[in-house]
Amino acid sequence: HTARQAGHKVIVFVTSDRTWQDVCRRGWNNRGLYGERGEWCRFSLQHADAVVVQKEAQQKALQHSLGIVPSLIRNPIDLDEKNDLPCEISGHVLWIGRADIDSKRADLLLEIARRSPQTEFVGIMNVHDRDLYQTLRRTCPANLRIIEHVPFDKVESYYRDASVLLNTSNAGRNSLWWLFGVAERVSQQGGCLLYTADAAEEGLGVD
Repeated sequence: HTARQAGHKVIVFVTSDRTWQDVCRRGWNNRGLYGERGEWCRFSLQHADAVVVQKEAQQKALQHSLGIVPSLIRNPIDLDEKNDLPCEISGHVLWIGRADIDSKRADLLLEIARRSPQTEFVGIMNVHDRDLYQTLRRTCPANLRIIEHVPFDKVESYYRDASVLLNTSNAGRNSLWWLFGVAERVSQQGGCLLYTADAAEEGLGVD
């Protein structure tokens, strides 16, 4: 609404399936992770100049429920591009995300690592919240190595040499890093071992 008042065009990007879940919310108290109300989400989508989605399922859902026709732009993953740079560690469990306990659930990474003391973990973690980041680094178990930044041309080696890709996010199951990791493992080794930590509170660990 503010953008329209200022005379600007509005493009809404649907970043995850959680956006669709928020669109379906009804009532004042039924809110999303960041306080989103369903009516706000529906208004934004219905009044945008363009809506962009990442999956056909999202495209069909918005067409069916709101009568809008989103543009489909898939994640740009190049399966033919190869990178043979060595990795400093191999056979590790790889987690990539930001220092966040609400959406990316970095604290869950620490808990899983604690329950799997014989397994090496690598967490490539964007700072996002400096205080939380420092707390996570201070309290992480010895088998978890937290790295603040990895150059883009070297990150493929962490994917390639990982034994498990760990996703603790409660929304980003089709995030760019996750799909990129799948593509890297499938194209380089012909297979991929994935692990989504939705049940970690119930005794989850990595053997």
